[in-house]
Amino acid sequence: MTCRKGDIAIVVRAKHECNLGTIVRILDVDDGKGDLAFKNESLVWSVSCDYPMTWSKNGRLFLRTEGPVPDWKLQPIRGGDKSEKANSESKSCRSAKLQEQREEIVSNMSLSEIRTMDYFGFTVSEYVVAVEAGMLKWPKVRT
Repeated sequence: MTCRKGDIAIVVRAKHECNLGTIVRILDVDDGKGDLAFKNESLVWSVSCDYPMTWSKNGRLFLRTEGPVPDWKLQPIRGGDKSEKANSESKSCRSAKLQEQREEIVSNMSLSEIRTMDYFGFTVSEYVVAVEAGMLKWPKVRT
């Protein structure tokens, strides 16, 4: 089971290609009744969406904003809690600052530092990591 009641999900597998990418709300486990019932599926959800999806049964097409969808055809879309979001934003900010520092280091590398990098066989990224880890000295910033 991938989805839960109340989830927002995206249709990732579908018999009708026009349903792919449709955003749906999981209402409840489908009761297996009605003209669109899936008989040989282990878990089927009753879903709703903002515009009609296409179903077919016995050669007939149905356009509806509510209907059954097997669990394995859905991918839930779940957001983290606020602390996870804040932590993620903090990491993103730190990552951007590190990237800025790395770009400054590379742009200010002297010939001797480039030779050191070549001597150890480092790529620029490996060199920066070695410097950040304290294995090598920080390059001097040219002014």
